Amino acid sequence: MSVEAIPKSGTILGDRYRLARVAWPTPIGSAWRAKDTVLDRDVLVYALARDLAHDARARDAFTQAAAHAAQMVDPHLAQVYDIASDPPYLVAEIPAGGRLAERLSDGPLPLPDAARVVVGVAAGLRLLHEHGETHGAVGPAWVGLDEEGRAKLLGTGLAGVIRLSAALRDEPPDPPLKPVGYPEAGADDPRNADVRSLAALALHMLTGEAPGEAKNAKARSGIPQHIARTIERTLTGAPGGGLDDLVHAFAPHAAPQLPVEREPGFLRTEGKWLFTTLMLIAIGVGAAIAGVAIVKLKPQSPAPTTSPQSVASPIAVSAVSDFDPPPGNGAEHPEQTGKVTDGDPASAWFTVGYKTAALGGDKKGVGLLFDLGPETRDVASVRIRSPLSGWQAEWRTADELGATFEAYGSRATFTAGSDTVVPIAPRPVRARYWLLWITRLTDAGSGSNYPYQAAVGEVTFSGGRV
Repeated sequence: MSVEAIPKSGTILGDRYRLARVAWPTPIGSAWRAKDTVLDRDVLVYALARDLAHDARARDAFTQAAAHAAQMVDPHLAQVYDIASDPPYLVAEIPAGGRLAERLSDGPLPLPDAARVVVGVAAGLRLLHEHGETHGAVGPAWVGLDEEGRAKLLGTGLAGVIRLSAALRDEPPDPPLKPVGYPEAGADDPRNADVRSLAALALHMLTGEAPGEAKNAKARSGIPQHIARTIERTLTGAPGGGLDDLVHAFAPHAAPQLPVEREPGFLRTEGKWLFTTLMLIAIGVGAAIAGVAIVKLKPQSPAPTTSPQSVASPIAVSAVSDFDPPPGNGAEHPEQTGKVTDGDPASAWFTVGYKTAALGGDKKGVGLLFDLGPETRDVASVRIRSPLSGWQAEWRTADELGATFEAYGSRATFTAGSDTVVPIAPRPVRARYWLLWITRLTDAGSGSNYPYQAAVGEVTFSGGRV
């Protein structure tokens, strides 16, 4: 296909990518939904407009930006899969959940959903900035959502191409690069403009209106004060506003809080053991009286010995990591994994939120992978404490690392309660790698559009027999 041709539905690019329909317009050409016929997956194809494809400066800028973006790999950046120069196009990961722009057309987002977007976009921006890059177009049209509601920055590197193309055409980009009221770089550090645009996006999500259009004072008044202050400070460049400050303000709202229970009274907490103790005393007195009579009739037998294996003993965990194989995007709150072995059941690792309890799509599960180290021991049981009850999972094991859950053999299935001991039956198992494979989630009560989650507060492996 030459640059003279106009892409249309059914066109095949590079003998591989079949264009289906225009997903949305961009200032440099259409973004197409397409099918990768080799890998049988849906992709997004940015096709450079014909007038720009004929301009060597625009064409070179486009292919160079695409090549550079392909080197940036992060769960919060839409991955670039392929590029071509004749005709010029870019093949990238498609946001399975659409764009934030379409989501905002239905109104403002609940705070948990907005918080997840802010934290996700911040992670993507941090990677770009650490590599000396900027995004330049942070806004609803350039933020995608995967099927789990996780944010991904779209079009990394294209903002510079769009500005160059606007200069070549001697007209502003249409559609605009950013909504009304979003900060432009100007003479400022472009990284600061990215961060201020994220603050504007946060305000946009919480009010349903772009900052330059916001008229709903009531919507703004509903924003928690500490978040409103951080947004304002970031937009104005005041102290206490910045990328880390935004993450610090929003992160606690990105996952459901641990449930807080009312302090129980004495009888509620102590009644059971008090009643049990009295019963044991009564039974003991009766047994003692009966024993005196029996001992006269029957000779004493030697006391049984206790095998060293009859008592469960804890097994140390060498390492723990999140496990989110394809079609997952490879990251499931990796920053929280240390909480499941920190000795504090009140701290927890949460899955991201999902629309359904069955995770959705082709995704079969998600979980945590435990490495018990090279000197393995027999595991007889595993104790899981969780702030969320009702999710379902299984324990799977292997002696070598596997890329899929099928690489691990199934050992036990269970439904999580607040404190669950899962016996490994019919006998203890010796394996280095233990996969907690979560197959069904529970409603966490977050009130978001992705309310289904699982959570793990503490995991303890025990040897011996139970």
